[in-house]
Amino acid sequence: MKVTLELLNILGVLLPGVVAVKIQDIISSYEDKSPHDYVISALLYSYVIYLIYGAIFTNCEPLISFVDNNSSMSMKLSASGYETIFIMVLIVLLPITLGWLKQKDIPMKWLRSLDATKKSSMNNTWLETFHKEERMVQVFLKDGRIVRGWPHRYSSDPTDGFLYLFQPVWINTDKSDSADDDYIETNAHGFLIARTEIDFIE
Repeated sequence: MKVTLELLNILGVLLPGVVAVKIQDIISSYEDKSPHDYVISALLYSYVIYLIYGAIFTNCEPLISFVDNNSSMSMKLSASGYETIFIMVLIVLLPITLGWLKQKDIPMKWLRSLDATKKSSMNNTWLETFHKEERMVQVFLKDGRIVRGWPHRYSSDPTDGFLYLFQPVWINTDKSDSADDDYIETNAHGFLIARTEIDFIE
């Protein structure tokens, strides 16, 4: 594909949005996005960034632009020092703010209160359950054993499905009489349990 001056300038306009999307991916939970979704997200971020930028500064230009110097193309910062810093702050602040709102489920909580939706901001039921139910769980393993503990860490991707159980104890399933202990101490900080080993979680 031939790289033209117009294409480079389009990429320059999209650059703030692209960086904002990458920051969002770093701080947010797992979300399977297609290349088309990434482009749309970058466009939306760039639009909002330049909308705020243009509302405050009169000389609203892309952060980076390319110019044709006859035999070659060169890149330049179109904005002044203060404007560049302002755009950089927006690039970082916007995805962090949106990530916080999503993590707290604030937009969807408000919509649920209006009976507009039943959905939440979490990407999947696995993540939503561990995020909202902060209590001890019992993990039933496929080999018949049961371990109880606090879900301290868990994969944001359910297909990965690792669970770190803090302060685990084994449930004594071989009790012969009431005098036997209900739990068997492990004296371990935690267990890292793979999804493939889990039958179900209670």
